[in-house]
Amino acid sequence: VAQLHCANPAVVNPLLKFMCEFCYNRSQRLIFDPYSVNGILLFKEVSKVICAYGQGLMLSVPPINESEDGDSAMGGIKPGSNYGYNTAYKGIAVVLKTMTRLLSGGYVNFGVFGLYNDPTLDNALTTSIRLAFWIPPKDLLGFPKVMKAFFSFTEVLCANHCQFLANMGGEDVKKFVTLTKAGLDSHDTPVSSQCAATIDNIVSFCQSPPRRKEEEAATLRAKFAPDQTVPYELLTLLFEMILSEECPNQWSVSRPMFSLIVAFPEVFGELKASMIRAQTNAENVKGMEEAFDQLFRDINPTLKAKERDRFTQHIGAFRRDVRALTA
Repeated sequence: VAQLHCANPAVVNPLLKFMCEFCYNRSQRLIFDPYSVNGILLFKEVSKVICAYGQGLMLSVPPINESEDGDSAMGGIKPGSNYGYNTAYKGIAVVLKTMTRLLSGGYVNFGVFGLYNDPTLDNALTTSIRLAFWIPPKDLLGFPKVMKAFFSFTEVLCANHCQFLANMGGEDVKKFVTLTKAGLDSHDTPVSSQCAATIDNIVSFCQSPPRRKEEEAATLRAKFAPDQTVPYELLTLLFEMILSEECPNQWSVSRPMFSLIVAFPEVFGELKASMIRAQTNAENVKGMEEAFDQLFRDINPTLKAKERDRFTQHIGAFRRDVRALTA
């Protein structure tokens, strides 16, 4: 049904919404015995629906049409159109929400799939990412429900499955990071915080990988930062956010900032020197240098929890001191 009626939202969307609610572990209602296979079976069945829908949609619906004559089954989907949202994007948003609930439900031992060479998890993740990337970035970021579903999914994905990113192509990782950066700069505070957590998880995985994941971490680092451009742009944006007039998610922003500083010290050194050079007089130069010194007072460059927490505590004083210099 999901594949046959993938382009008919009146039929497929209720099915997708049912599956989304079916796998939602609300109030821990889905509790299985530790040795039960029910959680794995639930994941496999929902994944079948997701993959069938995704494969059918991308084959049956024409590619995104940038011309003015879109919005029809023959002309394709015109970016920004209600036709595109109603026909495809709404269903994709439900798929991403479903995957978020599956990955965060706490009733699936995902290690089983790799142990038995079962492709179910990889197929579901691949289909979800392909569906998200199938949407033009302008629409992915322009429709609030789609944007929120995507970034909720990426946050959960990178919390425990960064090795999946390592297996993605370099261009796909680049697109993933570009979208995450755009979300980080969003005026929607929850979305911005989710993107901050995503970046923190990626960088932390690259810098301090779990046991037996060193190879994947090195691969992901090479794709995430083939040169210093990406970490420099991210750090610059994070400092701008911290020093902006309003920063309601200061705690969330400070986490990826510290991870990037630890993982890419040469990039931070370049940015720090640039911020100091930007001061207009000797007094401000000295004040900026002192602010940076205080920011890293009694902090070791490791990603241990106590170092992170100390940096987060210092960031408030750093923000106050630097804003006083530039007032």
